[in-house]
Amino acid sequence: MKISLINLMMLFCLLYPIANAQTVTGLYTISVENDENSPEKSLKQALTKVLVKLTGDYKLPNKFGIQSQLKELQSFVKTSEKHIRKTDNQPVLTVNFDPTKVDVLLQKFNLARWNDKRPNWLVWIILDTEDKPLIINSEEAPVEANILLNQAEERGLPLLLPLLDLEERANISLDDFIQANRTAVTAISQRYAPDVILLGHVTQQENSWKADWNLYTEKLVTPWNNKHSELPELLTVGINKAVDIISAQSIQLSLAQTPPPIKPIPTTVTPQPTPIVVPPVAAKSVEVVTPPTTAVSRPIDTTKILPTVSQPTNVPLSQDEFELKVVNVPNLDAYTTVFNYLRELKQIDSVFVLRMQPDQVSFRISAKGGITALEQILTDDNLLIPQSIFTDEIVYRLQ
Repeated sequence: MKISLINLMMLFCLLYPIANAQTVTGLYTISVENDENSPEKSLKQALTKVLVKLTGDYKLPNKFGIQSQLKELQSFVKTSEKHIRKTDNQPVLTVNFDPTKVDVLLQKFNLARWNDKRPNWLVWIILDTEDKPLIINSEEAPVEANILLNQAEERGLPLLLPLLDLEERANISLDDFIQANRTAVTAISQRYAPDVILLGHVTQQENSWKADWNLYTEKLVTPWNNKHSELPELLTVGINKAVDIISAQSIQLSLAQTPPPIKPIPTTVTPQPTPIVVPPVAAKSVEVVTPPTTAVSRPIDTTKILPTVSQPTNVPLSQDEFELKVVNVPNLDAYTTVFNYLRELKQIDSVFVLRMQPDQVSFRISAKGGITALEQILTDDNLLIPQSIFTDEIVYRLQ
C-alpha cells in the first residue's frame, strides 16, 4: 500500500528529528592563510571552503571539476580583510562573500544547499591513553578539543563539548561511555538538549589509534570505527563521517519540506510539439538489489517523489561517469542505506539521484576510472554481490 508524501515526511521527521536545531551564522564568511604571491589562490580556497560549509560536503572540491570552474572570484567578494594571526604570526585573509551570488553559483553546479537551521550536536569522546582515560574537553585536552571544534566549524556544523563541571563528573561513569550505554549517555546529555549525540571511544594501539563511534538520534544509532597512525587525523575523519551522515539526512528533510512551485493554469490550449526521441547515451548502469529492512516500512510513493540531491537527466555522461540503478528499494531506510554507502566510498567523487520509480532509484556516479575502478572495492566490501552483466548495464545484489 502506498502512503502519501506528507506521511512519508512525517515518518522521516520522527526518524531524524531536528526540533532543537541551531541557527548557524557566518556561513558565507571564512578565514584562510593568505598567499601574497597568489591572491587568486587564496580566494579560490576561501570560496571552496564556503561552498563546503553551505553544502556540508567536504568532497565537493573534487566534484565535476568545480575548482577549475571557479573564475572571476573577486566578483563574489562582498568584503575582505588581511591580518596577522597572533598564535603563529601567519598572514590571514578573512573574506565575506556575497550570499546572493554564491547561491547562484550553487544552482549553477546543481548543489543542494544545507539551510541555516542545523541540528545541535554534542560530542563525547573518551581518550583512552596509557595514563588514564579522559573525556576530551577544552581544559584537559585543549589540542584535541580544538581539532574537533575547528573541523566542525569548517563543515558548517558547530559542535558542543561537555562542560565537565563538578555535578557532571559526579554523575558520569566512564564504563557506560566505553560500553556505549545509550540510556546512560542520553541521560547525562539532557542538560544540553542535543538533537544528535556523537559518542567516541579512542584507544592507543602499538603503532596506531583506533576509534569506535556511535551517532545517536532519537530513533537511530549509526555505529562505525576507524584507525589511523596519527590522532589528529583519526579525530578529523570521525567528525567528517558524522557530519556526512547528519548533513545528508538534514538536506533530504529540508528538500522534502520545500513545496514544489505552483504552475499557472493556461487560459488557452497550446498545440504540443511532436516529441523528439533522443537515443540513450551509451553508458553502463549498475543495478543493486537491497534486502528488506527491520525498521518501520515507509514505501516510496513514486508519484510524489521525495526530493533529493538531484542531477538533470539530459547531461551527457563523461568518461568517468556511469549510471547506477538500485532496485528493490521498498522504503526510505533502504534508499538512505544505499545513498550513504555510495557517498562514503573514497573512490566516488559524487553521487546524484537521476530518477525514482517503484522500488528503485537511479544514481549518476562520478568515479575516477568509472565502474571498473569500483569493481574490486565492491568485491572486497562483500556488500554488493554481482548478479549479471549485460552490454548496457551491470546488476549487483545488496547483501
